[in-house]
Amino acid sequence: MLGQLAQTTYTYTTTTVNDDKGAVAGLALFSGFFLIIWLAVAIFMIVTM
Repeated sequence: MLGQLAQTTYTYTTTTVNDDKGAVAGLALFSGFFLIIWLAVAIFMIVTM
């Protein structure tokens, strides 16, 4: 039985996923906008202290 397991060959297949470029760009734009707003709020809080 161990001899049969050692002689067994396995075939693996890979698949590629096409990323939606528009979704990635939208997420990057939203993240950048959110970062700017967050920094503005942080600076405002530091100044008002």
